[in-house]
Amino acid sequence: MSTPFSSFQFAATGSPIARTLPDRLAEVVNAKDYGAYGDGSHDDTAALQAAIDAAFGPPNIPHGGLSTGYALNRRLFIPNGTYNISAPLVLTQVQGAQILGAGKFATRIVNTTSNGPQYYGTVFLARGLAYSSIEHMTLVSAAPSSGSVNRGVNLAWDGTGTVSLHAITFRNLRFEGGDMGCGIGDGQLMGSEILFIGCDFVGCMIGTKAFNYNALDMTILGGSFQNCGTGIDCNHTSTYSYVSGVAFSNSRDCDILFDSYDGMIVEACSSNSTQFFNLIGSVPLKTKACLFAPSSSGYYAICQAFLIMDGCIVSNPVLQGPGALDGNAVYLRGCQVPANFISGATKAPPVKENI
Repeated sequence: MSTPFSSFQFAATGSPIARTLPDRLAEVVNAKDYGAYGDGSHDDTAALQAAIDAAFGPPNIPHGGLSTGYALNRRLFIPNGTYNISAPLVLTQVQGAQILGAGKFATRIVNTTSNGPQYYGTVFLARGLAYSSIEHMTLVSAAPSSGSVNRGVNLAWDGTGTVSLHAITFRNLRFEGGDMGCGIGDGQLMGSEILFIGCDFVGCMIGTKAFNYNALDMTILGGSFQNCGTGIDCNHTSTYSYVSGVAFSNSRDCDILFDSYDGMIVEACSSNSTQFFNLIGSVPLKTKACLFAPSSSGYYAICQAFLIMDGCIVSNPVLQGPGALDGNAVYLRGCQVPANFISGATKAPPVKENI
């Protein structure tokens, strides 16, 4: 009597437990098993959403609590290919999700629909996401249009359910187009402990933005911001605590817009934009071992806050400031800057250190 191959149990190397091949395959949800084509022509919205629901629970059904929760999740794999979608892929009340592509340039999810309700042109819309990661793919937002918010990832919890927005890692992603690569805490609720590793933001109106004062402790390690309007926007919010090893290029407005109640460290970053920083708030921003070498004249910083420069190299730009405002000052420590870096400034801020 023969045994069907799908029912045949065999032990893996190093394990005495015999398991069938379907049992092993069931541990990972593959988007193509749910009907996704990834051929750049079919609409894969329904198939990708079905795969998300199978991996983490269907939308609007809480799936993140300790009793029902993230221990039931399965890893979602989206193989190489271009997946066109016409509506956002929704993650609702999910903890412990892991969404993997085949590589930054191998797996592409492209939202092709600009017109529609708010968030219609967004790729991933998270209505409660925690202790999770999205990795190794490109997310292409639809072009910005009136009435629609189009983003690679939008973290927009509305307060419904117990899972907010925290402890999320984005690794080796490429965000393309739209009004924003990644929005954090849209809806004015939460968005903390967010980590970007090796991510690129290309052609976005804003690369990434935090929306509220509870959006805090965000870190960006490596990657780049290319041809964006503003790279990092933390205007009237808590801040991105630490930005390191990032390359900024050709930002139309500035690389980093900083207005926060919390300090910020920018370390070992480079820029060739015409303006590196726009400092509006009254708390310190420290730049360490940064290189600013724009192709034409510009501003290292429009400085209305504490600016600490430690071991930075600046080619030809100068500062601009509002003058001697209360608490407004520049500290230069071991920097290589032009001779007119301060004297050439418009409304030069006071220099507290120059060592």
